[in-house]
Amino acid sequence: MSGHLLGIAAVLSPLACGDTTAFTADDYGDVWLAEADLRIGAEAGEDLGGGFAFVSDVRILSDGKRIVVAEAAIGRATIWSPDGSLIREVGGLGEGPGQFSGMFFVQPHPNGFHARDVRRFTSFSGDGGFIETTRFPPPSLSFRGFGLTPEALLPDGSVLAVPAVPPEIMMGARGDDPIESLPVLRLSERADRWTANTVALLNFRNHTFIVGESVLPVGVPIQQFYGDYDLTWFDPVAASVVVVGRAGGNGTLDLAEINADGDTVWHRRLALPAVEPTPESTAHLIEALAGVVPSRPDGTVDAGFRRRIREQVEDDLYVPSPLPAAWAARGTASGEIWLRTFEDVDTLVAWYAVRRGEDGRVRRVLLPRGFDAKDATDTHVWGIWKDELGVDHVLGHRLVGSPDRAMVAAHDEAAGSDPGTDAWTTRVDHRIEDTRNAGEGFDRFTRVRVGAGGTRVVTTDGIRSGVVRVWAPDGELLLSVGTGERRTATVLGVRADSRRFRVKDFGTGRTTVHSFDGEGATDTLHAPAGFESYTPTSRGGFVGLGSLPHWEDFAADPASRTQAVVHVTPTPGGVRVDTMTMIDRGHANWFVAIGDRTSGNPGDHSVTSITQPFRDHDLTWLDEETGSVGVVRRSGAPGVVEVFQVATTGDTTWHRRLSLPAIPVPEADATQAVEGNFERFRRVVENGGLEVTVAELRSIAETVVHVPSHLPAVTDLVAAASGEIWFKTPEVEGELSVWYSIRAGERDSAPRRVLIPSGFRLMDAFGDHVWGLANESDGTLIVQGLRLVPPPS
Repeated sequence: MSGHLLGIAAVLSPLACGDTTAFTADDYGDVWLAEADLRIGAEAGEDLGGGFAFVSDVRILSDGKRIVVAEAAIGRATIWSPDGSLIREVGGLGEGPGQFSGMFFVQPHPNGFHARDVRRFTSFSGDGGFIETTRFPPPSLSFRGFGLTPEALLPDGSVLAVPAVPPEIMMGARGDDPIESLPVLRLSERADRWTANTVALLNFRNHTFIVGESVLPVGVPIQQFYGDYDLTWFDPVAASVVVVGRAGGNGTLDLAEINADGDTVWHRRLALPAVEPTPESTAHLIEALAGVVPSRPDGTVDAGFRRRIREQVEDDLYVPSPLPAAWAARGTASGEIWLRTFEDVDTLVAWYAVRRGEDGRVRRVLLPRGFDAKDATDTHVWGIWKDELGVDHVLGHRLVGSPDRAMVAAHDEAAGSDPGTDAWTTRVDHRIEDTRNAGEGFDRFTRVRVGAGGTRVVTTDGIRSGVVRVWAPDGELLLSVGTGERRTATVLGVRADSRRFRVKDFGTGRTTVHSFDGEGATDTLHAPAGFESYTPTSRGGFVGLGSLPHWEDFAADPASRTQAVVHVTPTPGGVRVDTMTMIDRGHANWFVAIGDRTSGNPGDHSVTSITQPFRDHDLTWLDEETGSVGVVRRSGAPGVVEVFQVATTGDTTWHRRLSLPAIPVPEADATQAVEGNFERFRRVVENGGLEVTVAELRSIAETVVHVPSHLPAVTDLVAAASGEIWFKTPEVEGELSVWYSIRAGERDSAPRRVLIPSGFRLMDAFGDHVWGLANESDGTLIVQGLRLVPPPS
């Protein structure tokens, strides 16, 4: 049995001794972002026949001033300056001096670079001059009779190599025991005699599986996308190999640099955020992998054939929980090892950069999804981006957003300190009564917003009266709008800024703008149907959340758990709708179908709501001034919250990662979460006369109720008039709730931890006050302004 080993990167777009230093996710501080800064090739003004042809590698030479691009499809290497100027073109397909045979990669050395193809190393100077060709060691050198793959040509002429053992042999598919490790060998020639010495031992478990043996003449080996086998990076200059051990689980990595003599010269252990696989991503991966298996020998494909292939892939795919902490490893010109992870933030992917030989802080960098980083300096990261037409582009992204270490340290201390020791507190400063409803006060659906630089408080209990009122902080009623203008009262929303306030009617979709000085409406907007929520922008049009599927559709297809955020602008012929981003709506309160939906008889099933007690779907806020949407992603590692803003163009303009206290879900609460929904489903079955067993009902409840290991780190969100984002957490300190606030757009400042009375519903903040609703002792609902009191110095 044989076959071509298919690398999963082509399917989806997306050890040592010595002291160890472990770092947790909190130690990475704030994030580095990257913005497109440099590009080379045809788009930079050079005519290269319309662009690059399958770029296999991009490397920065030792002087940091020249970049080599390897194009395997045409056997060409081009040398560039970072500003896009072409210095020289070398190579060509063939066996002659300076030519390349098939796939090749680049390895810089002090005087230029080596190009490694399938047969030899070819050495060039920094300006592209041909130096020499070095043939691979003779094929008589082997490991258990199997050939060797040379990886790096060392300064003394020796070679580091790894055995090339067929996947079926590695897996023991021919009756032998599986081979779970392979050596890194140093191949040296002395006195016309070659020797092979072991430098390191690599873990190769969970590396490959084989599909199609039962339906094809030859099985197809496929690399395990989630495999936790060792990653390697070979450095020909240092004559060493960096081994990244991923089998420790739970986000841990062991990095070891081993020289050609087999000595460990550097070792470091990392604890990166643990990422759990999702059913959706796994299902997508299975479909993608099943699709790479060719048709039957006669060229036909039927549903049964594809089903058997898919079942084999599903059975043999290795999916650990959590996923391996790293997906790929790169050694860079900056002296760092860059590690790509399975973390993602909207349209970005998280990389971690570790400086070799040091135990300093790890740099966390977010790069665009689809950008394959290949090399980096201290200021730029270079790599390959493939556009929607499949054309390769070589880009240099400038690294921005270096964290301030003092601020990072302050944040770490705040996130991990004892409750109450560093927290701000509040005291009642302002009190506003609704004298028209003295017995009840404001309605429980009242909205409260602050405007005019903190000098106006705007309230509405639209569901009861349809009236919006403007108050001074001392309780004086200054303005009332809406009285007598509405026949029915529906929910109203209000927003305010320094000059005016907007009133949004959720019933009609109309937004009206009023000034604080009593003038009438200055502007109106009628949003079209199809939006769950929206806000006008100062630049025209509005930003909105697309309507979620109808509950019946969602019950039939629970995989539809994403929601579009769009920018809508008027055009002469109607409106233009541009998608800004997609948000995760999984694990929200929704609906589930009980019974048999496939029978065609509506009486055989019923759709009922489900209460998710541990909701961790994305939270959002809409910013009318910038026309952006803010997203709070709460479904990552315990206690970790990703906060980012996306512009109308779809670009991420700000990102911040918070590490808040992780609180385990109490076992009793987890049990009650399932039992409560089970009882709800049981009543639906009894009332509807459905034929569903108790065991089936319990299985449904256990499947659809989301019970994480830890409580969601954020339970509520307020985007305040102060420009701050306030996060309520599940923490409690006596009768006080714990909130954290950060300023939108800032990447360095430590979060402010604030203790607020648990019965207070925070709705806005400005200056040194937070505003919201509170209950009097007699149950009357009032508006309160609480003054923020800093912790004792």
